[in-house]
Amino acid sequence: MLDSLTISPARKLTLADVIESISRLEGLAESRRRDLRSAVSSVARLLGLSTDDIVVNVPDLRRGIASLHHVPARITRKRLTNIKSDFRSALELVRALPPCYPDVPLSEAWKTFLGLSQKPHQAGFLARLSRYCAAMGFEPEEVDDNVMEAFQAYLDARLITSDPANICRQSRYKFNAILRDNGLPIPPLTTRQERHRNLPLDVYPVGFREDLDGLVAKREAEDDWDEEGYGQPQSPITIRNLKARIRQALDAAISAGRSQDDFQSLADLANLETVRVAIAQRRQTRGGELRPSDYEIAYTLYGIAKHHVKADTAELQSFKKMITALGKTVGALSREMGERPRRQLDQFLYSSESVDRLLLMPQGIMSGIKDQPISRNIALEAMRAAALAILLAYPIRIKNLTQLRIGKSIRANEVKGVLRYQILVEAKDVKNGVKLEALLSSRTSRIVELYITKFRKQVAPNPTTVLFPTSSGGMRNPGDFGTSLTKTVRDATGLYLTPHVFRHFAGFLYLQANPGNYVTVQKLLGHKKIDTTIKFYAPLTSAAAVEQYSDLLDMRWGTAR
Repeated sequence: MLDSLTISPARKLTLADVIESISRLEGLAESRRRDLRSAVSSVARLLGLSTDDIVVNVPDLRRGIASLHHVPARITRKRLTNIKSDFRSALELVRALPPCYPDVPLSEAWKTFLGLSQKPHQAGFLARLSRYCAAMGFEPEEVDDNVMEAFQAYLDARLITSDPANICRQSRYKFNAILRDNGLPIPPLTTRQERHRNLPLDVYPVGFREDLDGLVAKREAEDDWDEEGYGQPQSPITIRNLKARIRQALDAAISAGRSQDDFQSLADLANLETVRVAIAQRRQTRGGELRPSDYEIAYTLYGIAKHHVKADTAELQSFKKMITALGKTVGALSREMGERPRRQLDQFLYSSESVDRLLLMPQGIMSGIKDQPISRNIALEAMRAAALAILLAYPIRIKNLTQLRIGKSIRANEVKGVLRYQILVEAKDVKNGVKLEALLSSRTSRIVELYITKFRKQVAPNPTTVLFPTSSGGMRNPGDFGTSLTKTVRDATGLYLTPHVFRHFAGFLYLQANPGNYVTVQKLLGHKKIDTTIKFYAPLTSAAAVEQYSDLLDMRWGTAR
């Protein structure tokens, strides 16, 4: 066995060095040596790089391995799992990873503590933390945030196929659950939720709460903020977001030194001075970083100052200058596509195979489950397949997708003897006030029909007209439903695509085939202005335009010979 890797200090360790070292390991069966070498080579190949070009940097390797998926790699899920396992073993055998903590038996205090778990998974999940603490000499009552930070640093330097941050986050929750369930006199660990929890509104003066209730009542009755005069009542989600932004601003102002009693009415919050203090405090807590959420808070309070508080003109002018500058800084005023959705579309830019995997996904999911015994989990899978089929055929916003009701906003029609579902969403229920109306393809309609007739009752046994209901028959939370759809796409195709980016995907796919035809994309996506469509999608059509020009050159060169 090698004592260590013989690597020149002038260069960094690469995967090629790992393979060479495995070849020189003594006492290793040739079949095992072959598997380890193959795993290291396979990881490099799947990442699209040479083993000479991949440096053994644990966080970078972890991110790269997390991006691998068996579907685009054209291997089985089990094969990919084996590659990851053997890759980790190879790094450990050649001592490319920091040494593991010594195997120390758990103390009686730890055995007692884990024995108090009321759910089996709690003790199991804490096994790694308890072994680490035993090796380091920490008893349960000594575990605090400093111990957890050291634990995460240890994991971050060693783990290749697991997320250290998620392990520590879940360990905190499970540790606290045992404390809470048994009333143990040990200080709980800080969790992310606790670190970012805002004060409830009921801790503020009565006058402030009554003023806010009046604002909410008015906004639920009519959209008096709309300068174009739509008069549209605000949805419960919009009201929830309004209250959340007010709480965030209040919390930041109090963290900056203000008192709860300083806020006797909304006028005490929705003014330029207080908003500046709140945004500055939020920025300070992030080490100087400004985010789009800061702009959303400031813009919300500007609306309150203008339409509810009725602030004077000079105050509003200065307020507007501030939020305009803030919006430009965080990119909230840009009508171009953001970096995150653009990165998601890059998966399809030069890969027709990726496009095909996504387009065929809903039908593939349905084909795989239609003959299986129906359970709730199978029914939920069918529900997600139907939802994704609709998003591919007619990419509406996730909120409108969760609000679809059978017989009202989605209706079955017979067109020339073929079943076709129609989507019809009134303008008042759409974010930008543009009515949604489309006839789904027969292929998509068959998927929706199969879900409705065979699986939907297992999702919600009680009568409901909601197309994608909760178990009680209500509407699903758009955020949670969107997250589950993103996971389904990832599991089925290896692609990462959020529901909203389905809209961008539709525009991208159409313009790839029809460069410059922005009017059709405008109508498909329901944009009010053609300028929005052009600014979003013009940068995506350059590749298609260059390809068409290349085809023209090939044709001209062919005729010139």
